[in-house]
Amino acid sequence: MSTSVVNTSQTVRPQVAAGCHPIETGGYIISTPAINGFFNTVLPWIENRIPGGCIYGRPRMGKTWAIRFLHVLLHEKFGPNLPILNMVCRELHRASEKSFLQQLLKAAGHELWTTGNGNVMLHRLIEFLVAQVEESGQRRLIWFLDEGQNLHEPEYNVLITVYNELDRYDVAPVFIIVGQHQLVNQRNSFTESRSTQILGRFMVHQCRFNGLTSMQDVAACLKAYDEATEFPEGSGVSYTAYFFPAAFAAGFRLRPFAKDLWQSFKLIREESLAPGRMEVGMEYFSRTVVYIMKKHMTLELEPTISPAMWQAAIRASGFLNAERFVVVEVDENDK
Repeated sequence: MSTSVVNTSQTVRPQVAAGCHPIETGGYIISTPAINGFFNTVLPWIENRIPGGCIYGRPRMGKTWAIRFLHVLLHEKFGPNLPILNMVCRELHRASEKSFLQQLLKAAGHELWTTGNGNVMLHRLIEFLVAQVEESGQRRLIWFLDEGQNLHEPEYNVLITVYNELDRYDVAPVFIIVGQHQLVNQRNSFTESRSTQILGRFMVHQCRFNGLTSMQDVAACLKAYDEATEFPEGSGVSYTAYFFPAAFAAGFRLRPFAKDLWQSFKLIREESLAPGRMEVGMEYFSRTVVYIMKKHMTLELEPTISPAMWQAAIRASGFLNAERFVVVEVDENDK
């Protein structure tokens, strides 16, 4: 997702069908400092053929958003044919090899994901993945396992089997397990039970995924709305320019409001009496920006977004209620 060539002179909003702008549909992704950190973390895993690693963080911080963005970045880095798979891990009421293999087959896109016993399903999955890798012209594949805190020892043992089978075909799979802080607790449990196979394959490498933790993070994200977005395609019109066309042509940008927005988040968080450090999830940040764009799109040549307007947008995002239910997780990096 490269930076758009922004048209700074257009004062009329382009014609777009009602409800079809990405801001209205939610079908957009912007880069954040955390996403860049995520990419820089997993890149050596892929280049060095590491079997897997864990990315963990609080809910609503933007982990799923980041996975979508990494699909794009990894295809830019390794070519569009690199096989990248994504699966949301469900909590299985009765863990079994067959149930998990069904999830893997379905996520891989195999039509016959419900039939056969465990051995048949495993053979089918390996055959299917090897065919994808051979067609790609590469010898690796990337598999994101979202909501990875729902995985337990039986599922990890299946992943080890899948890894070993693919390795026989000289295919290097990298399983990137993304989830909440329970992943750290699981690592500790596996350490106590000496489950070295699981630890060595998937949990040696870990990284915490953060939300927005500073005014600089907020500024970088607001700048993306100003400059690194575009709709309609080829128009040179960023999202900020689309919603505030005349003002944008006159020099209006969202980025200079980063301090006001950050301070507004801090002020509202104080009301929640939430423990722990200040961290704003991308879900609430993006909802806040979308609220401002849609509600105040009539602002023209000299618009201003007051702290009161930001605070109203933050409240509408659900951030305050979410912070009231924050559970502080202790991370060894914070000790």
